[in-house]
Amino acid sequence: MRINHNMMALNTYRQFSNAVFSQSKAMEKLSSGLRINRAGDDAAGLAISEKMRGQIRGLEQAARNAQDSISMIQTAEGAASVVHEMLQRARELAVQSANGTLTDSDRKALNDEVAQLKEQINNTAQNTEFNTIKLLNKGTPLGSNGPVITGVSSEVIDDLMFRVPRWIDDAVTTIKNSLGIDFPANKELTVKLYSNASETRAAYMSTADGGATLELGLNLDKLLDANGQIPAGESGGQFDTVIAHEIVHAVQYTEMPSILNGGISNDENWFVEGLATAIQGGNGFTGVQADNGALTVNTAAPFNGEYDAAYAAVKTLHEITAGGINAFIDRLEAGDTLDQAFANTTQQAQGELAVIADAVHPLNNFTTSADFINWFNNSADVDAYLTTSSDFDPATSGAILNGSIAGSSFAGSQEDTIDNNATIDNAGVFNIKFDGVTEQTEKDTTAAKIAFHIGANSDQTMKMTSVNLTASGLRLTDWDISNQINSEMAIEKLDRAIQNVSSVRSFYGALQNRLEHAISNLQNSAENLTAAESRIRDVDMAKEMMNQTKSSILSQAAQAMLAQANQAPQGVLQLLR
Repeated sequence: MRINHNMMALNTYRQFSNAVFSQSKAMEKLSSGLRINRAGDDAAGLAISEKMRGQIRGLEQAARNAQDSISMIQTAEGAASVVHEMLQRARELAVQSANGTLTDSDRKALNDEVAQLKEQINNTAQNTEFNTIKLLNKGTPLGSNGPVITGVSSEVIDDLMFRVPRWIDDAVTTIKNSLGIDFPANKELTVKLYSNASETRAAYMSTADGGATLELGLNLDKLLDANGQIPAGESGGQFDTVIAHEIVHAVQYTEMPSILNGGISNDENWFVEGLATAIQGGNGFTGVQADNGALTVNTAAPFNGEYDAAYAAVKTLHEITAGGINAFIDRLEAGDTLDQAFANTTQQAQGELAVIADAVHPLNNFTTSADFINWFNNSADVDAYLTTSSDFDPATSGAILNGSIAGSSFAGSQEDTIDNNATIDNAGVFNIKFDGVTEQTEKDTTAAKIAFHIGANSDQTMKMTSVNLTASGLRLTDWDISNQINSEMAIEKLDRAIQNVSSVRSFYGALQNRLEHAISNLQNSAENLTAAESRIRDVDMAKEMMNQTKSSILSQAAQAMLAQANQAPQGVLQLLR
């Protein structure tokens, strides 16, 4: 029997301490409801739980962000709907103004209302904001994903995209009426607008894939006026004439196999360019010259005579040939080379024609184009005809200039078109599309964006492109309905503006729907992540109450046993009695 160390008491005390500690932990968890009250409770669990808590709070805030974003979008969409209504009213007024039953004073009254609508469109766009953030006066002008050209305003580009197809239609009609050529339906034609001051040509027509694809290039540096505007008038300065010239080349490339496949030599380019010049009128090309099949502007000299001379040669050929130039066109369409066309056409002619005054030439002597050019260059009668003919009146066409075609010099002049009185419908000839260019304007054209943070982590954003619904942004600064022509153009512009605003509102609606789906997903993610975090952090009350009850009983039992163990050494005193 030992008295220095009461081993039973020591063991009982240890068990009692453990039970008390376990009871204390259980009571702490039960009172807080948490399984982890300090890092020591579960170090790894605490780290995981805190990361999840960050995610949960981020998801909940992201859901609130999305709801705020919806409110912003609804503000912008509501203002856009007001702009929509004003555009519809302006279009209604434009349609009314385009009617021939109105007087100028009537149109002035309509135009006054349009001016007020334009002003209110600007006010709406400038003043619409959410939490002091402007919503509708930023970003790139709507519809500006077309050609962007240095030094050329977006309004000019829009006008050209409106007017060029009409000039092309007019050219097609003129060519059909003049040459009797039926164009293939739905031919693809790409119009490329560009500006290049160092390039001498004003326009070009190119083809690929055997004539299946065509590209019309218009150098705006040469065709716009000094202020960068389309010259006044229906023709747009030289635009309609230049386009008509190049559309003739399109006909040559697609409908005359000999030209497309090289059947016209460089020495015979006088026919290619002269025919193109003759169609729309040689006198429309003052200051314009030939350059390897492209229409070019010579700034150093008013004229080098090449277009003059080529046109004069084709005009003369038209006058002295049975059936006119159309007879040659028929042969070229059939696949003849130019020499074969001369041989086949002149051999069909009967006798001699004396169209030129005092000049009688047997047509069957023209077996090649060189024969004709040789006669044309060296005939005094031709010079006299070009000088005195009413078709080549120097008083209206300017002084006769000397030019060089196919290496030969001859006199030439400028005058009217080859005429044919037939009227042919022009519907559905070209499918026209506009091609953008690589040159950029000096101003920043990158659209501003508003980023909505709708995720718990970085870079989880949705971006909304800012829009510009001002009159400038809608490309509606330079228009009115003061006359019928302007009203017709205004209808086209307003249609584009209405379509653009419709696209904006549709985009806003899609964003709102997307955000609503995002909110649902965020709430679902937060809910499930909270459940997972709860399993780590929260205490299971029922289970912990079991532990607490067990620890309480054990501590009471240990306390009782400790009392008994402390009494055990008292037995030694009995031995001393």
